[in-house]
Amino acid sequence: MAEFFASEHDLVVDVDYRVRLTLPDDLVRPDCAQASVRYSFFPRQDVAPLKYPTLHIVGRVKPAPPRTHHYKAGNVNNVLFNERISGKYALVLDNDMKPKRHLLTRMLPWFYTWLPERSRYYHNKAIAFVQAPQHFKWETTGPEDILGGRNSIFFAAIQHGRDGFESCAFAGTNAVFRIGALKSVQGLPYESLTEDALLGQNLHAAGYSSIYVEDKLAVGLAPVTVGSAMQQRKRWCKGSIEILLKALTCGNPSAIEWGHEGRVGREPKVRSHNQARRSLFQLIFKIDTMTYPISGATALLYMAVALIFAFSGQGPIFFSNNNYIALLYTFIPYYSLKILASLVSYAGNVRADDVWRAQEIWFSYAWVALLGMFEAVSGSSGWGLTGTNARTNRLEWFNMIMVLLLSVGILVRFVVFLLDSASDLLDLGALFFAATIVIQMWPMVSMSLYERVVNAYLDEEDIEELHRAEIPTYLIYGFIIIIGIVVSESVAFTTS
Repeated sequence: MAEFFASEHDLVVDVDYRVRLTLPDDLVRPDCAQASVRYSFFPRQDVAPLKYPTLHIVGRVKPAPPRTHHYKAGNVNNVLFNERISGKYALVLDNDMKPKRHLLTRMLPWFYTWLPERSRYYHNKAIAFVQAPQHFKWETTGPEDILGGRNSIFFAAIQHGRDGFESCAFAGTNAVFRIGALKSVQGLPYESLTEDALLGQNLHAAGYSSIYVEDKLAVGLAPVTVGSAMQQRKRWCKGSIEILLKALTCGNPSAIEWGHEGRVGREPKVRSHNQARRSLFQLIFKIDTMTYPISGATALLYMAVALIFAFSGQGPIFFSNNNYIALLYTFIPYYSLKILASLVSYAGNVRADDVWRAQEIWFSYAWVALLGMFEAVSGSSGWGLTGTNARTNRLEWFNMIMVLLLSVGILVRFVVFLLDSASDLLDLGALFFAATIVIQMWPMVSMSLYERVVNAYLDEEDIEELHRAEIPTYLIYGFIIIIGIVVSESVAFTTS
């Protein structure tokens, strides 16, 4: 094995290895493994003046069904507890993330705080972890980032704002943890599929702080098909609602088991500065994390209203005696405050096209958000690993059917507008309402169509990633010209 390892990685020194097996009776946490095995690779001798480190590769025998092995949380907890690691810090990375060489030198200093009165740094044990953003290879996001893989609003705006309260969220990867803090909260929790978000909340609730470093320190792979992206988003939404159910004391049990050695002790309770102020905002951040999937219901309501409006011509809002002043009192202040808040939050951090992309994926992921909430409430199990499913997914059919229905509604309303002399601007409003949703859902729907119409018939090596079906430009321009002509003639006929 040592010879294979050396040749596979082009090592310049001779390496040896040893194997350590942790049997069931010696496990600190039997909830995440039946046994644990560690392969330790080390140089036969150091090459002066360098001292080479030892590389440990850990595997586990997962708990047998019907017990669950808890996926990534189980892997991390096995290393953390059953392997009895003795280091001070742990770098957590997803298996697709490739760290930069300077990652640790950029992140570790944040665990130390300068004491001006003593003119030195001290190890700040109030800091539990330091988080870096997620970046992805260009070929897995593309120039348009149709699937929202970059998640710019979260990493460039939300995390930036939370960092102002030393309360950034753990994003599942690209984070360095202080091991003592991790063990104090019993490692990664099992009560939610989004164990990363819940772990960050547990650490903050225990009084710890977290720091956000806005540097490109690791690059990974984002989902490249609509099916895998939807599966990922459904898992996120399900996990968030599971955290909400836990907060309401009706969620999943913790499922933590301790071996005969008993529970690992906690660190002395820490208390950061401005704890009361931080706790208030941490509560707001927690509520946001737990409830954001519910906003998907609003997007679904928009779709339903657009369908009814397009097919019936009956607007969702009516004004008595044509009194449109009520519109000024309601929608204009609301949208003005919303735009102002967006400018304050995003200015200088998030590009305009990323804000528009977030609006598009809000509609496109609304259905899977609803499914994720249902699965969390109903207690259905299943992880749904990103990237392991087929290139297409049944979850995509809702968006394709919705765009088809809205397109038919647009056609129906357009024909009515042309043939009915009594038609008014309300029909144009119906066209605009439905078309706005279609335009925002079309990028992801077009990828789903391309996958089924083109990629499904190509050999694996010829498959084109992130491609989408395109509507001929002349059809779009022709439709706009017809609308313009009809509107201008209607206006001329009314004035005459």
